[in-house]
This record gives sequence, C-alpha cells and structure tokens, in this order.
Amino acid sequence: MDSSCAAIDFELITKGQAEIPLLYNTSQPNFDCAQAAVVHQLQAAAERERSAAANVFGFVDSIDVLGAIKPHQSLVDNFYAVKDLVSTRLPHSPLATRLPDWTAFPYSIRCIAIQLMGVGMKKDDGAVGFTANHDNWIMDNEEVLRSMSHHRARDSRDVRQLPWTYGLVPLDDLRECFIQGDCRDIVIKRPPNSNAVKTIALMIYRPGYLDGFHVLDEKVKPRLYVQSTMAGFRSAWHTMTRGILTGLDWGNVFSAGGMVLGTMLTPPIPHRLVDERFTSQWESSDIDLYIYGLSLEESNKKIQEIARVYRANLPSSSPFLVARNSQTITFYSVWYIRRVQIVLKLVKNPREVLLNFDLDPCAIGYDGTNVWMLPRFVRALETGYTNFTMDLIDGHSLGDRKASQDDRVFKYAKKGFGIRFTETYLKMLLPYGTTVTDAVYLEDIASQERKWAHRCIGIVNMRSRKLCAPAFADNPNPVACGGPPETTHLELNAYMQHEPENGESCLNNFSIFMRHVALWEEEIAGNIMIREPDYAHRPYGELLGQANVPVMETPRCSWDSNFSVKNFRRSIDALNKLEATIIAQAICDAELPYSLLTVDDPKDLVKRITYTSSIERMFQPGQNPELVVLVTKEFAAYANGLVLQALADAGFVGRPAPLHILKECSSTNTCLVSWRLDGVLNWQMLDRRIDEVREVLWIHHHKFQQIIRGRGLEQVMMQANKRLVQRTRRDEGKAFYEWAAKKPYQIDIPRLPFMGLD
Repeated sequence: MDSSCAAIDFELITKGQAEIPLLYNTSQPNFDCAQAAVVHQLQAAAERERSAAANVFGFVDSIDVLGAIKPHQSLVDNFYAVKDLVSTRLPHSPLATRLPDWTAFPYSIRCIAIQLMGVGMKKDDGAVGFTANHDNWIMDNEEVLRSMSHHRARDSRDVRQLPWTYGLVPLDDLRECFIQGDCRDIVIKRPPNSNAVKTIALMIYRPGYLDGFHVLDEKVKPRLYVQSTMAGFRSAWHTMTRGILTGLDWGNVFSAGGMVLGTMLTPPIPHRLVDERFTSQWESSDIDLYIYGLSLEESNKKIQEIARVYRANLPSSSPFLVARNSQTITFYSVWYIRRVQIVLKLVKNPREVLLNFDLDPCAIGYDGTNVWMLPRFVRALETGYTNFTMDLIDGHSLGDRKASQDDRVFKYAKKGFGIRFTETYLKMLLPYGTTVTDAVYLEDIASQERKWAHRCIGIVNMRSRKLCAPAFADNPNPVACGGPPETTHLELNAYMQHEPENGESCLNNFSIFMRHVALWEEEIAGNIMIREPDYAHRPYGELLGQANVPVMETPRCSWDSNFSVKNFRRSIDALNKLEATIIAQAICDAELPYSLLTVDDPKDLVKRITYTSSIERMFQPGQNPELVVLVTKEFAAYANGLVLQALADAGFVGRPAPLHILKECSSTNTCLVSWRLDGVLNWQMLDRRIDEVREVLWIHHHKFQQIIRGRGLEQVMMQANKRLVQRTRRDEGKAFYEWAAKKPYQIDIPRLPFMGLD
C-alpha cells in the first residue's frame, strides 16, 4: 500500500466528508488508497451496526405494548387497547399521558390518538422517545423503523414478532392520517338514477399555512384527489400499467416509486372537478420492481418468471428486449407498452425499499394486494412537499436513505411536489450563525440567486424584446421567433465554476440550487422552455454527483413514440464503443504505456450495457456487463481475494475472480483490468465487502472520463465523497449550515447578443 495511505490513523478520522478525501490525498498516480477506503468503509459499517440499539422500543420492554395492536382491529380499538394496557401496567410512565408522541407508535394509530386525546401540535420538550412536533415526529419515527433492520434489533423479541408492514400506512387507513389538512370522500351514484352511491376518490384539502421556507411549489395544488379503496387502485393499476404484469405471482415482488404514485394520483374523477388530467404526466414512466426475501438463486429465477409474464402479455409480433447493466435489468418492447425495470438489490422486505427512497412522494409501494406508504409519503400528500433533510444531499443507496439527483427534484416539482425547509431546519442556521459566522437566511440567498439567474439567461430583456437570435457556435439553442427561448439546466451550469470534489450537481449548495430553481420558475411562468431529453435507459445509481446524464452514460435513444428496439440496440452498441474510445483516449492523454485498447477494436472489451431477446440467456456469460478499470496490481489482488472470500462465505465457492488483468505496467505498478459482473456479482447487498469493493471500482471507472479533462485526482476525490457512505452521521445542524452558507465559485457572465444582455 502507498505510504501516504498506510500512515492514516482511522481512529482520528471521525466525521464529515473531509475523511474520504484524506484517503485519496496523494499526488501519486497509482492511487492505492483504494484498499484503505474499502477497509475504512467496512470498519464504519461495523461501527454503525454495533452502535445500533438492540431494543428499539426502549422502556416499554417490560410489557407487550406492541402485542396489543391487532391487524384485524380498527385503529380506534387498537389505540384504546394500548392505552388501557399502559394505564394499568405503567400508570406513572410518560407513555400513559403522552401516547401519541411516542415515536415507536404506528403513524395511523398516532393520528387517531391525536384526534381522540385532543393533543395539539405542541413544541418538543426534549423528553427521550417522545416528539410532539408532527414533522419531527415523522423523522424520529423513521429512525425507529430503520433501526428495526439492524442485526441486533432483528434478533430482539420486540422486532421478531412484528411483520414488515409495521409502521407503514395501508391505503385503507389513509383517510385517518391527515392532521393539519382534511379530506372527504368523492361519491357518485351507481347506477346514475339510483340512490346507491360509490366512493371513487378521496379529496385532500391541504393546510392553508405551513411553516418554513418553500421552493418549487408553483404546481402544488390546494387540494388533491387520490385513490380511496384498494379496488379502485387495482383497477387504475391495470390501466396505468396497460396490463403488462397480468398473471404475475406477486410473492416476494414489490413495486415502488413513480408508477405506484401515478396510480395513486389518478382516480376516476369527473372532468368537471379537475382542471387537468394527471394521467398524461405518467405517460413515459416505467414500472420499478424489487425482489425481497429470497436467496440470490431464487431471485434470478424470479426475474425470469417476471420476464415470461411480461412477454406473455405482449401483443403478438411485438418485439422484446432485455437490457442489463450494473444496477438493473429492464424489459422493453414498443413505446406504448411500459418498461419494467428490476433493481438488482437483495432487500429483506419492502419496508427497506421505501425507507431508502430520496423524495417523500416516492415512498409508496404495491405488493400486488395492498398499497403501503411511509408516514413521510402521507405527509407529502397532505402538504405537497418533500421535507428537506441532509440525506437528500449526502445520502447513499447502501445507507439508510439515498441522496437525490437534480432531475428527480425538478421532475417531481412538475408533478406537484415542492421542497420544504421546515422551521426546525431554519432554526438550525441561527446557532451556527451566532457562534461560527454570520447568520444565514434562506430568503435572502434565494432572492440574490434568482437575480443572478435572471441576469445570466437574460430573461428580462428577452421577455421585452422577443429576440429572434441566429444560431451560432456559442448558442446551440437560438431563440425561436414568437416563442420562448429554449435552454437546459446544463447550459446554466456553463456559467458557473464547480468545485472538483462536488461535481456539477445543482444540489452542491443552496445558492446553486436556487439558481436552477429560478430557471425552473421561469419555465413555469412561460418565459423560457427547458429541454431535457427522456432517454429510454436510465442509469440507476451510477451517476452520483452528476448534474445531468452525460452523453457517454446512457444510450442516445429517446423514450417516445419514435422508440424502436432496433434503434435502441444500435444506441447501446454506440455507447459501449464510445466508452472504449474514451478509455483509449484517456490512456493516450495520460501517457500510460498501454496499447491494448484501440479506437478501432473496442467491441469485446467494454459492455456497459448488454442486451438479448432471450429470457434464458439473460445471465449467461456473454451477457455479463464488463467495464475496464485502471487500478494498482496490489488493489486488484486485494479486491479479488476479498470478494472471493465473501462469495465463499455466502456459499458461492469456486467462482471466477471479478477482476481479470488485461495488461500490466511495471513502471507505474498499475494494471488494466476487466471488471465482470456475472449473475451473482450483479446483485448488491449480498455481502457488504463486495459492495464496498464495487463502490471503489466505480470511483476508478469514472477516473477514465476525467483524465481526459485533466482532472483525474480531483474527480477521484469527488466520486469518493459522493459514492462512499459516511463513517459516522454528521451533526445534522452543522451539515445543513455548511450546505446553506457555502458560496459558489463565480466566473464572469459573458454578455452575448443572443442572451439579450446589454
């Protein structure tokens, strides 16, 4: 191992994102700190597991409070059963008088308890295990639900007796879960001339006032219509998915995210009650599926079963294609038939799937029988917002909750869900403002950055002049005569200099975020048009820290009425060839002594995405994704040994090594390796050792693309910041203050005629 890494004392690295760059803080070209990063991350994971509470329900262990909650009982009966038990057995416990504030209580029963006990929206008093403030309670309750997945908690008596549905809200309980808003049933007569009525939807009246600072809320509506019954949901699901999963055995299969949300938001409301139809907003959505509670071999068989159902439901003569990358397997046919994407993560239960979602309105899922929601999803329905936490910025897919991405934030803003910084978060800025530096006020920063964005894109002048600019090299998107000018979020980035450790994401700090919010607001106002392509293939989880999907990251094949399987195959081939070309060019520019890769012969070396029309060939060796990575010889040996040991411990003995050396260079102590993801290593969460090696390899993979830009080491550091899970959870207040107060780099804004700037 390089001496600059070997000297690191892991015990001295205790917090923050600063710890990861330390591991890569070397000017040596071999970057053999990769091994140190893996060791560091495994130690951190072990520490987090050891620190997890074995008893997530604390002081109530002496009585079976949770056992009093019966699934077949009503919410009211369950509340009184728990209340009577606690009052009898623990009369002097705070639980007896503050039952709704107990953060381990199921959300739907808490909401009933608030109504029955007349508990108001009180301020928190700091009592351990209790939170009165509703938004804070939801956050603390989610920490309880997360802790139930830790090994120590799963082995406890409390957790063993609970189903995975504990703490989730079923659709049948939804109408009881609105604390600040209100709801009522929408009914129609069936048949029209009879007295019999049928409930077709639930109308949610959102609260007129919410504390905090809100953005991206121009499309948040004061009321919302949602499905009210499972019968209505199943009917809408069949319509929205176009029946492509008809006949599927839903055992151990869970659908979550956008398609389930879209089904939830499209009840059969008469046209006279709504000013627009929501169905069109989900026209290009795919169906995301997760397989849970099965072994790896069983999961692979389940994928083949799902593929057979998909193909059986295709119209005769319709094409069929399976595309496979490092994260997902996706089924394609023609444009009007939904894509089905299966996420290759071995999750234990659906609750873990929902807990990992970034945005609150995505935390909803369907198991083929019932709809299940996290409390924060219900809160998003009630308010129209995702409540901001720092997990949106520096979360991780292997951690408790993954970070969000730029396009997802704006995508769901268009669907009617903004971002809300609660009053609790705004108060976090003041202590740090008085003890560290000046106070930070989001309203002032937002106003300043909106002005910056307006000047940058020339909105004011273009609005008044109605310019009709010619197309020239600096302006690929000329202003259309008589219409709004077109632009993209990526073009706004061109007028900002981003710090290398953070990449080009607009979520790097609040100031940059607000510049892009201003761009989005101008589009909603009709002053500009933002062009963002909707590609047929979405790179799930591979592009942390990237503002937009670069050309080399996804096939250039749009998902619209012009889509065809034939063209998509060509786009995948072009993508794989392009990546090989980039690698070859990077090697040449860095003057590394490798001639193995050539621009003319890249076909068999790089398979970023593979495809086949045969279900049976999905996991055959020829369909394995393969990427080329530059690492040290020591790390290649270390990674192979660690992964093979993890596989053996999981029962996979005699597997081939994941890294195959293509060519070595003795002078630089490096080697080009082919990183192969077979039907076993394609899955995440089989073993943490494999996952951490995988993350480090992704860092080195992205290094190729940055060497060509002269930012090799800086990009490695940035990718390390984004991809590796933090060793310890940073103080939320301090992290938020740093994110909100950080100023973007400034560069001069060019005054070009087509921008309408004087």
